Parts: sequence; structure tokens; C-alpha cells
Amino acid sequence: MTETRFKRLITFWRFGEEQGKFSKINVLLRMLNANFAKYKTPGRVLFVGKSTLYLRQRYIFQKLADSPKRAQIILKLVDNETYIYKVVAMPPTYLTDDGKKKQAVLELLKDYLNQGRMVIFDDLFISVDIAQNLVSRKTHVVGPIRKKSKSIPEKVKKLKLQNNEVKGFQNPQGISIFKWKTDDFRGCGLSSCHSYNTVEVEELNRREGNVTVTKKQSEFLKDFSSSADVFEMVEKLCTTESPLNDETTWYRRLAADLLASTCVINAYLVYRKLTNDTTRKFDDFQDYLFKQLVGFTWYLDNENTSEEG
Repeated sequence: MTETRFKRLITFWRFGEEQGKFSKINVLLRMLNANFAKYKTPGRVLFVGKSTLYLRQRYIFQKLADSPKRAQIILKLVDNETYIYKVVAMPPTYLTDDGKKKQAVLELLKDYLNQGRMVIFDDLFISVDIAQNLVSRKTHVVGPIRKKSKSIPEKVKKLKLQNNEVKGFQNPQGISIFKWKTDDFRGCGLSSCHSYNTVEVEELNRREGNVTVTKKQSEFLKDFSSSADVFEMVEKLCTTESPLNDETTWYRRLAADLLASTCVINAYLVYRKLTNDTTRKFDDFQDYLFKQLVGFTWYLDNENTSEEG
């Protein structure tokens, strides 16, 4: 097939029409989320993170409007094995609108509430209002909060911290707001299930010749930092280049990203669980899967024959 013919076929790629900003992609999102939830049951801890998908490379350096046509924020609900249970798309301006961001977060979590889980947010500022809403639905919350948020008491904002110190305040609803300072980061966060308890953690000390040392760390910071490790793995597995070029429309590019990245990550994890094959790398699995989908069976047969020989 020529490149011109491929581009013409892509122009007929549609996923249904509905009302709303993401009307042209909602049908596909519902189908994918239903399939994601079908093949695995989440554990007690879930992670919520976000990624940004730009339609054009130049939009990375431009101010984004309240429209999905330049970029989309993709919220992902993930477990500690990087399996993605649900994705929700929203315009970039929702990140600065607490009301709309709360609506998107509740949409992402609505099928997993009232079950005693803990949800840890990564790289997504949340508010006390979101936390209280989730706590009322029997779901614990851990996540970052803006340093200038109005919900942070003044006495917490004025706290002076030593290095590797955590201090905070708990409101009458049981939401603890923490302020911390470490060697390389300062921040504020909230939790509905942590106090000042510390735990022992092992850490690699590069200054002393990569020696593993044991030190005490706040239990809140330990759980909070675990989300960064999970989403670092998700980003490593995601396809960096879209199979569609910059000339395509926003909803086709979003669909291509969901199908070529999110679906393949979940397929890889299900494959490993069903076959107990821990030796096959993700890149090899992705390459083999794509060749099967486009009908390169003769090529795969030759590869298998050469491996056996």
C-alpha cells in the first residue's frame, strides 16, 4: 500500500458522534475502558497520573486553549504493575479549574469507589474538596496540593523546616496537610490515612560508592513517592512516536495513541500473566503484535524457523 492511499484511508477513520468536547472519541474511550476493567481486578492501592498528548510539536511551546484540538490531558488509573484500568481525556484548562478537574477525577474513579481503596495522585494537584469527597465514599487519598492553595492553613504555610523534615496539620474532617523538605525537593501534600509515623527504607548512596544504606523516612513520603516510580515505568512503555503524522486530526491522533500505547501495555501484562513468560521484553512483544495485526505472518514464520534452527 502506498503512503498516499494509507492517508486517504485514515480520513474515513471515525468513532461515532456525540455531544461535548470529546464527542468524536467518547465511544472508543468507553469501549476501551470496559475492556480494560474486564481482564483484571485492582488491588487496595491505585495510582492516578496524567500525560499530555500534543497534536503538533509546536503546540508544546504555546498557550493551550479550552479545546482538545491542540492538546489533550489524559488521566490514567493505574496499579503498581502499570496495568491501566481506565483513561479519561480532558482539555488542558481543566487543570486550573478545580470544579472541572474534580468532575474529571470523579469520572475516572467512579467504578472503584466505596471499596476501601487508597488512591495516590502523581503530578496532579488536588484540593481538600476532592479529598473530602473521596473520603466520604470510603476511599483514602494521598496527593500533592499547591503551595498557595487557600485550603492550606496559614500556620502550615509559615512552618520552617529542617532538611528531611515533615510537618503538618489535620483538619476536623481527618484530612492531614503536610509540608516537607528533602535534599532535592520541597512541597505540600495531603493525606487522609497518614500521620507522622516513620518507616525504614533502603536507599542507594552514590557518594559512598553505591552502598545501600537504611534510613528512616515519613510513611507519607514513602507512599507518595511510590506513584512517581509507577508512572515512570508507564512513560517508558508508552510509544513516543505516533503512527500518524502531524497532518491528521486531533481525535485520530488520540485514538492512535490509545491503541498503540495504552492497549499494548495492558496486552503485554495480560500476556505475561497468562503465559508466565517473563523473558520476552516489551519491545519484542510490541513488534511481534504489530506484525501479526498487519498480516506479516510469513515474516513471523521465518523468524520462528530461524530461531528453532
